[in-house]
Amino acid sequence: MPDVARTGLLIHAKNLQAVSSFQERVLGAGTVHADTTHTVLQSADTKLIIHAIPPQCASEIDIAVPPTAREEPAIEPFFTVAHLAASGRAGRE
Repeated sequence: MPDVARTGLLIHAKNLQAVSSFQERVLGAGTVHADTTHTVLQSADTKLIIHAIPPQCASEIDIAVPPTAREEPAIEPFFTVAHLAASGRAGRE
């Protein structure tokens, strides 16, 4: 298994399998974990966590072609920090 990625993306997906397969092929990433609600892909550079949008919410989302702007972001970056408490204090200084 690759080393822990220090940065990555959380992607909310209407179709978990399609988005996971696409990202795996494009990035050349390996699947670290997969179940019915999320897939974790990791390469040497980054980690992707692809989270399935619950069916009751996904049914209300239309995927437009070409894509249109959304009110809620589908992609959220994450960053690993050495000390979470110190990071919080740094934001208040």
